[in-house]
Amino acid sequence: MPPIIIKTLKEIGLSEKEVVVFLVLLERGSVLVSLVAKAAKLNRTTTYGILKELAEKGLVSSTQKQGAVRYQSIAPELLPGYIERRRETLAEIKKEIEEQVPQMQLLRSKGAVLPKIQFFEGAEGVLGVYDDHLATNAPYEMVGFANPEEIVRFLPAHYFTKYRHEKEKRDISARGIFADSPLARKYATDIYADTKEHVRPIVRYLSREKFPFKGEITAYGKNKVSIINLKENQLTALVITDESFHQMMRTIFELAWKETQS
Repeated sequence: MPPIIIKTLKEIGLSEKEVVVFLVLLERGSVLVSLVAKAAKLNRTTTYGILKELAEKGLVSSTQKQGAVRYQSIAPELLPGYIERRRETLAEIKKEIEEQVPQMQLLRSKGAVLPKIQFFEGAEGVLGVYDDHLATNAPYEMVGFANPEEIVRFLPAHYFTKYRHEKEKRDISARGIFADSPLARKYATDIYADTKEHVRPIVRYLSREKFPFKGEITAYGKNKVSIINLKENQLTALVITDESFHQMMRTIFELAWKETQS
């Protein structure tokens, strides 16, 4: 199966196992659950659960023939309609959540102790940390260390475009110390070419030998530090909310900034 099809199915919200089962049905037509499980290399209980989830999403249907239940996927030409319905549903959910945010914030503020360290796993968790960089209406300067090649590889193009424009809208400026590379040298001028100049990162460089990690460490907002691991199959992130940690990170950055070259 072409990787682009697998990637597309994941992007519309299917889990890895859901993609496997859906593709089995797409290739084989109307089949028994035992055959689906065998082809997908899953046990029957797991397969039943996945088929039920896909049916609830409207991507799979079932028929009974000669006393046996057979499953089939929807026709490929119906997928755009599914995506449109999902978009409308997500828009409604987003609106409902936005209306509830003030009450959620009130509940959180009543807690005796708030967690100062949060841990995130997977692509969605890491994207949530990038969202947190933008969770402010007040202008600020973001500073940090980063490997831009890993950032560009990981962030979906449409998300990265939105991220840059949201930084511009919120007047978030940035200074960064990057692992040196041809891409790093044109990061601010080419990749941020669609933003106003004052939002484009001011960058200095370290040799790649001195800068081996795959990710970024960023001090942002008034009191936050994010540490993001962008290594494939190990996508994880930490967010530390604490003024002391934030100030220490900025101090380390300023010391390194003085010792690096533009």
